[in-house]
Amino acid sequence: MVTEAASASALLIHNAIQAKGWPTFDHLILTSAFLPEDVAHKTLTRGGYNPQRITAESYRLACSGAVTAFIDALARPDLQDKRVVIMAAEPLSALFDERHFTAQHVVISAIFGDDYAALAFRPADYKLVAAKTLVIPDGGIIRLRTWYDLPEHDEKRTLPHYEFAEGGRE
Repeated sequence: MVTEAASASALLIHNAIQAKGWPTFDHLILTSAFLPEDVAHKTLTRGGYNPQRITAESYRLACSGAVTAFIDALARPDLQDKRVVIMAAEPLSALFDERHFTAQHVVISAIFGDDYAALAFRPADYKLVAAKTLVIPDGGIIRLRTWYDLPEHDEKRTLPHYEFAEGGRE
């Protein structure tokens, strides 16, 4: 599944930068609720991009990952003059198994499907008027088995527009 997700992501990235008229790009933010951390690097490799030249990072957020990444890219001075691609990759059908298709567990397959989306832009072309990101731990209402371990919170990477509800930094 990771190879397929990287291939689909690479294709969408190619289409997005081609639509912008760019031969390449400078920074990738790949968002996913459960794919492993190295999927951004695999996506670059599958697309024929040089991972030594293009910086990449991963956001581990479901649903709001791409919007959060967009706001963060606009707020970061180091990305202002860069060609940035945000790639949201949620191949949630990889999580299905036969137990999800019973009367007791049908909710997962009824709610979720696969989703991929790419956005190419230069942050300097936009004006960030206001930003606020509130991190509220939900206790895992919808529990996905992730293919990664969360890294420890790094306070130096937290942008000023982030606020944390009780327990949100953990």
